[in-house]
Amino acid sequence: GPVFETQHPGSPARAAGQPQSVRSSNAREAGSERSLLPDRPRREPTPPDELPALLHKEFGFDRFRPYQEAACRAVVEGHDLLLVMPTGAEKSLCYQLPGIARGGTTVVISPLIALMEDQVTKLQEAGFAAERIHSGRRGATRSVMADYAAGRLDFLFIAPERLAVSGFIDSLARQPPTLVAI
Repeated sequence: GPVFETQHPGSPARAAGQPQSVRSSNAREAGSERSLLPDRPRREPTPPDELPALLHKEFGFDRFRPYQEAACRAVVEGHDLLLVMPTGAEKSLCYQLPGIARGGTTVVISPLIALMEDQVTKLQEAGFAAERIHSGRRGATRSVMADYAAGRLDFLFIAPERLAVSGFIDSLARQPPTLVAI
């Protein structure tokens, strides 16, 4: 059945997908070749039983929406997951929270540039180090990949055709992602 988390004492009830506040951004200027992302310590993995606290700390939500916690827990525990949910069910949280929980960089493969841009913008506004590589950002690819290799990214969004570029998969393999979402 549906999985719900109870609200924290003294907090108003809020479900995932209803943001509390927006944190500052470390967004890179479009087309910039130089990284604006600071070096930072690698995130330590978070155990599955601490997901509700991580959800609150990183995303500001007091509870999961139906099925989100079970999906996130499965991914954090290392299980493969095929997730089908309706529009508006906040599916993206089901890879974003596990990616943060597992530490390292989550690689997201998405054929929809507009959706990619929207998700990267929202993650950056929430204070996460997120970048993208697609046909509309050819000039930024080198600096984005340098940030990926240095471990400065929480999320790297790529268009599927990028996987066919000679040497790209080898570049990813030198710093293996903690999670791949398609």
